[in-house]
Amino acid sequence: MKKENIDLKFDTDNCNFSVDIYKKVMLEVYGTYVTNTTFFLALSGAKGFGKTFFICLVAWFNICNFTDYNVQLARYTFTSAKTTYSAMMIRVATFLQKYGVTIMDKIESKEIKFYNSDNRCEFVFPNKRKVWVIGFDNTSKWEGVAAAIGEWGMFALDEVIPLKEKILDEEDYIYQLNNILIQIIRGQDLTTSFDNIEELRYEDFQVFKKRMVIFGFNNHQTDHPIYQLYVQAVLPLTDERKKELKVNGYSTGIYKDFYGVGATVIRGTTKLNQANLNNDLLVFAEGLKKTNPEQYETLFNGNENEMQIDHYSYRKDLYANTQTFDLQEFYFENEKRFWFDRITIGCDYADGGQISDDTALVMLGFELNKDESVKAIYILEEESINSRRFKKSNVDKVKYIAKTIDFWCKKYMHNLKEPFEKSIKFKIGQDSRTTRDFISKFLEEEYNYDPVVLSNGMRIFKSTGHYGWPIVDRHYVIKRLLSENKLFFSNKLTVTKEIRGETIIFKKYGHLYNELEKCINHPDKKIRDERPKANNLDVINAFEHALSFYRYRLFK
Repeated sequence: MKKENIDLKFDTDNCNFSVDIYKKVMLEVYGTYVTNTTFFLALSGAKGFGKTFFICLVAWFNICNFTDYNVQLARYTFTSAKTTYSAMMIRVATFLQKYGVTIMDKIESKEIKFYNSDNRCEFVFPNKRKVWVIGFDNTSKWEGVAAAIGEWGMFALDEVIPLKEKILDEEDYIYQLNNILIQIIRGQDLTTSFDNIEELRYEDFQVFKKRMVIFGFNNHQTDHPIYQLYVQAVLPLTDERKKELKVNGYSTGIYKDFYGVGATVIRGTTKLNQANLNNDLLVFAEGLKKTNPEQYETLFNGNENEMQIDHYSYRKDLYANTQTFDLQEFYFENEKRFWFDRITIGCDYADGGQISDDTALVMLGFELNKDESVKAIYILEEESINSRRFKKSNVDKVKYIAKTIDFWCKKYMHNLKEPFEKSIKFKIGQDSRTTRDFISKFLEEEYNYDPVVLSNGMRIFKSTGHYGWPIVDRHYVIKRLLSENKLFFSNKLTVTKEIRGETIIFKKYGHLYNELEKCINHPDKKIRDERPKANNLDVINAFEHALSFYRYRLFK
């Protein structure tokens, strides 16, 4: 069948940046992306494996060759983006001069206009198409802004987020990102093609004119939402892949069905770009390998970053002492319920005032010693209720909490003797007394709970005052529970998400483990940071509310 002729809007004056030069100057492994049909590219790995150079190279090729192609180059802040991309775009243009590419000549003659001020960084071609340098921290200035001609064909976010930054609401972050990606896809004024086009082929190197979204990572962390969505889903860093990286310097993965548009992941080490690096850097790398092998593996071999572990409140204790259990081992066949010596529920209620605040419920099971001291604590159930879910009705949220409590109650019993709903133990924060009363009301009226049981068991957690449990004590209690191997995480509470038919694990041991793992210390104190927006503490707070019933029996 004859292929339809498509006008790809080639620029007859492409600054001599032809496809044969494109191939010559590109590392071979990067060619796997520009020569396949996938939309996404994630570059993940070591320092110095040429991510930013590659991004700028691709930007120049596309905008030089196609009159309807526009590019957005982003970093987390505009200041960082401007500093990095303005220099690297000029550097790449200068590098290409030795191959006869005339981009730099046209910048110097102002045929390609280069704007570089405190609030603007752009390379603008005569027909108004442009490379626009932007900050992901200030999307209001550029999100939804249409290209002057054609469409935005490429969006690149390098250094996806600095390590010092913290994402409190991952769902909101991904929503914002997807909003930006829609901007790249939606327009009809950009012609693309996956046909084999002669003008875009050199020997076996066939380039496609396509829309592109490129993410670049350094010192990435496994809990980063983009890392999980666009890297782990395609190319998880297994032991076999680590070996491949050490031998070849890179590892690639292609998932053609990812979000329906496809994704390529390239993991790289410094070895990949070794020919273009200063020898002093390689000498330094060998020295670092001997003195600090962990940092060497992250910085030069692209391992996942677990450095600065003391920056985190509980991470060292978790990694050394994480224990899991199988809930089925506690199933009592006669009653068709799970049993523990004691059971409690804690709730941290959020009224929706802060987007990042979720309502959390945690159920704990206690195993006691003969003297009634706590031998072990089991995380039985968790529920994290996103603030958006019941944004329009707190009444509906309170009803849902009551329904969840009832469902949990009827799964468990105390010490093989008493159903949990007959002696419920529940605590909620001291600012949520009214919510406690409404939960009790719904349990009584809709689920027939005994009002006397509710009056005795539905209590208030106090963090201040004479009977309060202060944060300093709670912080160190969690660390001690972990260090003494008293805390057990359920292997049934794994949080997953479906991505194009693939089940991706987001929280291996549940919400509580995830919050404990991410929790950071206050910069001036040795305990967790309780300041607003410093940490997500919803599930941790709910856990402590449930734990407080046996606060004085936790240790002998």
